[in-house]
Amino acid sequence: MQLTPALLIAIAMSLVHGQTDFPFERNGECIDKCSLATGTKLIDGFTVDPTSPDFMKSLDVFCDKTGPHYNAYMNEAMECMGKFPKDQLDGFMKNFRPICNWYGEKVGKDTTTNALNKPKSTSSPSATGSSPSSTPTADNNQTKPNSSASLQATTLLSLASIFLAAVAQL
Repeated sequence: MQLTPALLIAIAMSLVHGQTDFPFERNGECIDKCSLATGTKLIDGFTVDPTSPDFMKSLDVFCDKTGPHYNAYMNEAMECMGKFPKDQLDGFMKNFRPICNWYGEKVGKDTTTNALNKPKSTSSPSATGSSPSSTPTADNNQTKPNSSASLQATTLLSLASIFLAAVAQL
């Protein structure tokens, strides 16, 4: 099939429309403030505005769990958001998975894969009787927290991952 200029324009317009047709309510001013403060440190043009041309790139920061910015974003944003009233945090947590699923469908990425939720590898002793070899896990590669605030953020991230995994099973 040959793509005509009219078809290419129609495809491009549907992609642009798909980016601005964000079916979710905003998370609120406090959540947006934390998200912006964190995201703008990681990438240029980070935004929480669904009408911005940089919006999908911004969603990539916290939805692509294999991406280079995911862990840094989640640690810092959760530390900031952890200070908010429970109802605001609950609203964010309620929308997080559906937003990332929507994003994944739009860009063709699997947003359900999370190295932190994968089972740790185990190995048995080899036939020669040597000690078991080990494969690095996500936990081995994590930076150790060096402050109580960092520990709280790591704990919040772990709780959020467990919560999201449970919600994904529903």
